[in-house]
Amino acid sequence: MKKGENFINPNNINVNELLDIISESLKLKDLDIKRTNAGIIVGDYLIKYEKSSKVVDLINKNGEQVSSWMLSLDNYIPDYLDLISRDFLNIILNVKPEANKISRKIFQSSSEKDINLVFFINRMITIFPELKENLTKMKLKESENFYLIEFIEKGFLPKIKELFFNEKDNHSEIEKLFKTFNNIYSEGNLDTRSVITMLILNNLSEKNINFSSKFMSKELKKAQKAALKYKI
Repeated sequence: MKKGENFINPNNINVNELLDIISESLKLKDLDIKRTNAGIIVGDYLIKYEKSSKVVDLINKNGEQVSSWMLSLDNYIPDYLDLISRDFLNIILNVKPEANKISRKIFQSSSEKDINLVFFINRMITIFPELKENLTKMKLKESENFYLIEFIEKGFLPKIKELFFNEKDNHSEIEKLFKTFNNIYSEGNLDTRSVITMLILNNLSEKNINFSSKFMSKELKKAQKAALKYKI
């Protein structure tokens, strides 16, 4: 991808227009939708836009962020917003990514698979929300794979390793993390699959992998073992 390619044909919208577009997408499924000052209420979920961090959040009834997407109102891409709406809709309807493939390719890669590093990072931010501000600063500058991979290595990888410092107390967080890996690896493009196996799993200790293996899908277990020959 050439620098700035993701900002071709920019559109300028305000928060209300953004929420209107998302609302129209969700209405296609006859969902009960209410507009409030806080955002869009869809069943047990709230969709809101944070202007300061330039993030669209999907929040459950417990106040937890279950999906977060970076989005600038000054130069958003309609297809990218469509991807966000599809992701939120899948979560609200409890549809797994592998059961409802995303058909639009926003950032092309060397694979026919659709879930890319941008999707992966936005999913990981829901697990490590403390990195959201760092991601905002990084994505305002670049969005090429080199910078995305660097952010994963320097941002997410240390946080993932920290979870294993106390496996017992962080059992549920580790399980959630690997469920995310399983789903995204299943439909991820070549870049995303490589990041999960080569960059993340190959940098965990044997003890960490053994603890996590019970949370891995058969597909991810096989890929993890195959990637070991490239471990330094």
